[in-house]
Amino acid sequence: KKRRTCITFVDSQAKKKMYELMASSYMLNVSTYLYSEIVGDNFVTQESHVPEGNFMDIEWHFIQADIEHPTMRKIFEQWSDEGDALLTVAVCFDESDKNVAAGMVLPRKMYEKNIPIWLYTRHSGKLVDIARSSNIYDNLRPFGMEHGGLCFEQDKYMKAVKMINYVYWNGRTPNDYPEA
Repeated sequence: KKRRTCITFVDSQAKKKMYELMASSYMLNVSTYLYSEIVGDNFVTQESHVPEGNFMDIEWHFIQADIEHPTMRKIFEQWSDEGDALLTVAVCFDESDKNVAAGMVLPRKMYEKNIPIWLYTRHSGKLVDIARSSNIYDNLRPFGMEHGGLCFEQDKYMKAVKMINYVYWNGRTPNDYPEA
């Protein structure tokens, strides 16, 4: 079975963000994508698209949920247990403090398995550095600081973040970026 990159957005406004991405980039129209919601304690796919030919090696999943929801936490744990997956998490809300807080309340299994968790911090990575000094949160990594100080340990992570950023912001100028 051919491996695919799966980019998953977990957000309380996931459907809106999916439509924004569809409007700003043709890439979603030629890729496989799913839109799912948590209904009760169940994970339910509400909408899906598999293009003819399906030649893209990227799948997009949009999950309308809060990351704190018990069912979403179970899903994070399941993803952590997938032995053939190379799981990386990026927390990218608009507010840096919210990203750090969210990065520190993910299921414990994600920390125990040393899954890379990237936290968007617009101004400073100091809070993440403090959290990393504990034995629990040493897999947290800050990114996106506008005044330097990026802590990318490997060039491949920087390339991945740049590709995701390009796809999301395709057709927009830096002046159109949201303020944190």
